[in-house]
Amino acid sequence: MVGENFRFGRCGAGDPDFPAASGEFFGFAVDAMPLVRHGGRVCSSTEVRGLLADGDTATARRLLGRSAGRVISSDSASL
Repeated sequence: MVGENFRFGRCGAGDPDFPAASGEFFGFAVDAMPLVRHGGRVCSSTEVRGLLADGDTATARRLLGRSAGRVISSDSASL
């Protein structure tokens, strides 16, 4: 399952049709799903990362559907 705006590879050239065709060959299914929106914003990892980079953890939590917990930034995480 991928989002309808799924892209990968060099310059984002890969779209949902490529893994779907590969799936037919290798015996698995790939479905492109419509985008999910919440409060007019697309719920996507790109959007959430941007919100976290801007320090807007409240909106990021709403998009993720989580009202509790903690968010660890890469600046403070010990990797």
